[in-house]
Amino acid sequence: MSTLLMAGHKLYGPEETNFQHFWSWNVSARNPFYPFRQQLMEVGKKVHAANMDVYEVAVLAALLFMASDFSDLAYPEAIEEGHRKLIAALKSYELTKVLNVKSRLSELFALVPEIRHLGMWHQELMKQTRINVQIQEVNQIFDTVHFRES
Repeated sequence: MSTLLMAGHKLYGPEETNFQHFWSWNVSARNPFYPFRQQLMEVGKKVHAANMDVYEVAVLAALLFMASDFSDLAYPEAIEEGHRKLIAALKSYELTKVLNVKSRLSELFALVPEIRHLGMWHQELMKQTRINVQIQEVNQIFDTVHFRES
């Protein structure tokens, strides 16, 4: 998830509507990664358009990394306290930078759900890819064993 923030900040080319060196290859419409890639480009465009500086990218990345809604956390309230401190630091930073802090924070926080969604979607795609590769490997082993028995 943080990778998307950093790539959108530094590697997204609005003229090409693509990332440089990051998901920049073509994917056919029949590929299971195609809808993911389309959404990735759309969110990358939004991240780039937000015109964040390095501090904003870093704080949002930390907020994304410290998700308190994971089911196996022993102390989610500790994560939530960390969130409050990060948000306070970002708010303080924005006070020195922009006139309308509320608007800027809304713009930045509006990116978070889409970035998290893409992160979870990517994890699911990777799991499915791993499972499919393992099934193919097992089938190859069975084919090899069957070939030897014939």
